[in-house]
Amino acid sequence: MSSTAIKVFGVIGFLIICALCLLMKVQKIEADLTRRSLQQLQDAGIVVENITVDGRDAILSGAVASEAAAQQAEAAVENVWGIRRVRNRLQVAPPAEPAISDTLEAAPAAATPPADTAVVAKPDTVPKVRTETQIRLDTLLAGKVIEFASGSHVLSPSSYPLLNQIAEVL
Repeated sequence: MSSTAIKVFGVIGFLIICALCLLMKVQKIEADLTRRSLQQLQDAGIVVENITVDGRDAILSGAVASEAAAQQAEAAVENVWGIRRVRNRLQVAPPAEPAISDTLEAAPAAATPPADTAVVAKPDTVPKVRTETQIRLDTLLAGKVIEFASGSHVLSPSSYPLLNQIAEVL
C-alpha cells in the first residue's frame, strides 16, 4: 500500500472518529449551554418562558413584559460562552386586565342587562355551578371512551356524538 493511500485512510478514519465524538457529546453540550443560559438570565433578573439550544444556537420564546426585557434577555444569552447565535422570538405580552372580582365590585348594578351581553354569575354561586357541571360530565362520560384514529391525534368519527354532548354540558 502506498504512503498516499495510508494517509488518505488515516485522515478519513480521523474524521470519522471526530464526527462520532461530536455526535455523542451534542446532547451534553446543548444541556450545558441551556443551563448556563438560564443561569445568566436568572442572574440578570429576567424571566423567559422557554429557551431552546440547538447545537450552539439559542432560541428564546414566550412572552415578556416589555421590548426592553426581550432585548436584555437576548443580550444576556449572547454573553454565554459557547452560544454562537441567539434567535429572539420573544413577544411582548399585553398589559394584564383587572381581575373579574374587581370589575364586579366596581360596576354599578343594572336593572336589566342589554340583550347582547352575558350575565356573570355571582361569586358565591360559582362553586355550585362548577360542582353541578362536574357531576353532569362525570355522569355523561361514565363508561364511555373518546377514541382517536390509530397512531394519530385525529378523533374517530364515532366519538363526535359524545363530544357534542360534552359541548352542550359546558
